[in-house]
Amino acid sequence: MTHFIVKPFKFVVQWAHEYGQAHPKIQGIFWIVMSVVFMAVPNLIRSSLAEILGENVARSISLLVVIPFVFALQKEDARKITSRNLLFMALGGVSAATVFSLFMGDIKINGDPASIPWFHYVAAVLHGSVLAPLYEEKLCRGLQLKGMQAIAGSVVAILLTSAFFGFVHKGNEIATSIHAVILACMALYFRIGVIERAVAYGAYNFALYLHVSFLLLPV
Repeated sequence: MTHFIVKPFKFVVQWAHEYGQAHPKIQGIFWIVMSVVFMAVPNLIRSSLAEILGENVARSISLLVVIPFVFALQKEDARKITSRNLLFMALGGVSAATVFSLFMGDIKINGDPASIPWFHYVAAVLHGSVLAPLYEEKLCRGLQLKGMQAIAGSVVAILLTSAFFGFVHKGNEIATSIHAVILACMALYFRIGVIERAVAYGAYNFALYLHVSFLLLPV
């Protein structure tokens, strides 16, 4: 079964790199189409597993399956990763979360948090702090951003992909769109790669998880 998936995928990757170099706009359309595909696949996997394993575990498994394919599909031209840069990215994410938490409204939790099994919390933190940042950075600021840049230019690409990113994060559209603009500018103008951006994004989410968890502690 794996052979029937991996072999065609390798052919698609090779075609995208060789043909796309000579036809950047066609390659841009291809990146956008593939981003739609890789948005649909995790949802299909998640929906098939959610009733058995729970939503958080199903989401984590779906991204564990998809992330290697998304990373293999598109190479990036990014600066060298250093421990110093990773530390700065993490501090930046935590700082942004600290500012955002000052403006958070009341937090509503459905059900009793104490009744939720511990591994669901672990899966939620793993998903929000590691898997989702890696997946969304490669999908949104990789495939979609590079695709739109090839078709419409950098500024339009940043604005459109950031607006879409905010739109799909219901209930937090404005802050998420601003967040997406910053990450997109980091990708295009400063050559900050997926891993570094994912560290900033993951640190941001993890700090917010800690903030929410502190509010849920019994007084």
